[in-house]
Amino acid sequence: MTRKGRSVTKMSWGRKVFFCLLGLLLGSTVFWYSGGFDAISRAFYDLRKKTYLTYGLKVDSVLVEGRSGLPREALKKIVARIQGQPQYEIDVAHLKKEVEAFDWVKSATVEKRLPHILIIRLEEHQPIARLYHDNKHALLAKGKHRIFNMEPQTYRHLFLLMGKKAHLKGEALLDALAPFKEVRKNIMHATLQGGRRWDLKTKNGILIKLPEKGVEKVLKKLNSLIKKNGILSKKILTIDMRLKDRLILKRKRKK
Repeated sequence: MTRKGRSVTKMSWGRKVFFCLLGLLLGSTVFWYSGGFDAISRAFYDLRKKTYLTYGLKVDSVLVEGRSGLPREALKKIVARIQGQPQYEIDVAHLKKEVEAFDWVKSATVEKRLPHILIIRLEEHQPIARLYHDNKHALLAKGKHRIFNMEPQTYRHLFLLMGKKAHLKGEALLDALAPFKEVRKNIMHATLQGGRRWDLKTKNGILIKLPEKGVEKVLKKLNSLIKKNGILSKKILTIDMRLKDRLILKRKRKK
């Protein structure tokens, strides 16, 4: 077929599709490098944020549950940062990880409660003793966990463990002392010696040297001596119980 002396060939359907796709590809490439997609993304983000804020889907209240030992100030910056933010902007997984970084926090859960409440639930480590070494105070929790963000005066009622690495063996000592009430109520503090064995100091100043092994057996004997013989009321400086089946007493010098 000719038109004004020239031949005209119809373009096949496949070629039409090819050229259309090629055009779309070239156009989108130009659009991408010119920043068009970024502009659309920003516009969509701004619209979504405006919608959330307009209809009240923002964090007005942050509720913290389960907080006891963790100082209130520790969460202040987190709460201040979250309040007023759209709910969709809160990264729950990141916030959970951030809260669990506090040495008081054993685990945490974060819940969004629409339209405007965020709930942070804490499970805290429970302190079982005080730690003191190298002029530094801390608390000991189960599992050899240490808590440094604390006020020493608040926890004076807890048993005091002293010495390097006392947190590694402290829980075992407390478990050994627990059945022997006469011993426990008379002890003021314990000091780990050489990372291997404990010295106990009584409230009236007597030093009791425990062995490295067989501590429970020795404490049972000491508990009996306190109840039956009142050994802690004697004029004694030191009770050395490190040798098997032998008790060495060092008495106070007469004035």
